[in-house]
Amino acid sequence: MPSKPRSGGAFYFRRPNRRETSAKDLIAQIEGSSPADDHYDAKVKVLGEYVDHHVQEEEGEMFPKVRKAKLDTVGLGEQIAERKAQIMQKKVLA
Repeated sequence: MPSKPRSGGAFYFRRPNRRETSAKDLIAQIEGSSPADDHYDAKVKVLGEYVDHHVQEEEGEMFPKVRKAKLDTVGLGEQIAERKAQIMQKKVLA
């Protein structure tokens, strides 16, 4: 999830909005069904629309804010990748 700046330049992770929560629900429903099920195609189409909207939102709102803030996106990406690797390792060991 994208983060937003707090005063002093610190960042925090925002809560998912309703569309993101619904997208997660749709993904779970799609994964638990098959293409032969009723409403499968409709669920996939709605999920695609959610993703398209999310991409437009990120590119139109968040990316310009990040560019304006002049964040070290490479360094931030490295930190995220490192943390992801730690989390994935914990899942493997669990």
